[in-house]
Amino acid sequence: MDKSFVRMFQKVDKIIYRYIAFHVSDKNDAEDIMQEVCLVMWKKYKPFTDSEQFKAWGLTIARLQILRYYNLQKRHCKVNSHDPELLEAFRSRSGRFSQRQKSEIEEMLDKQLQLLTKEEKAFLSERYEDRLTLKSLAEIHSTSIRCVHYKLQKIHRKLRRKLNIELRREDVAV
Repeated sequence: MDKSFVRMFQKVDKIIYRYIAFHVSDKNDAEDIMQEVCLVMWKKYKPFTDSEQFKAWGLTIARLQILRYYNLQKRHCKVNSHDPELLEAFRSRSGRFSQRQKSEIEEMLDKQLQLLTKEEKAFLSERYEDRLTLKSLAEIHSTSIRCVHYKLQKIHRKLRRKLNIELRREDVAV
């Protein structure tokens, strides 16, 4: 059984990892999720005749592990600082920074996220962790899509402003 699993897994492991990495921006978290997927697949493995079925099964397990990851993040009130909209201003200039500086910027952003009000954190969490659309947020908060968009812009500007101040203090002006 173990040889057939290894052979099948080697055919799809890169595809599964790319799927996970696409949905989870933190490389370490993506690798941890990949390990969990491999473990679950190994424990529940039954021989497949078709490698496409094996791949689909693996991707389904990966999707479930990703959902589990985001639910844990949500439960621990962690706002995902690696969402594209939050870092777009800095990534557009990222060629200027070393990997160490990029890590420092993300650490500073995490600190700034923790300084947001509870309401702002909850709003960002709904938008990015729960992946709610602007329309869904507007319905939940009984407001217009325009107001939701404005509120997100306001939070993003606040984060960028505070982060720029912090970066200037550290002499890494963006």
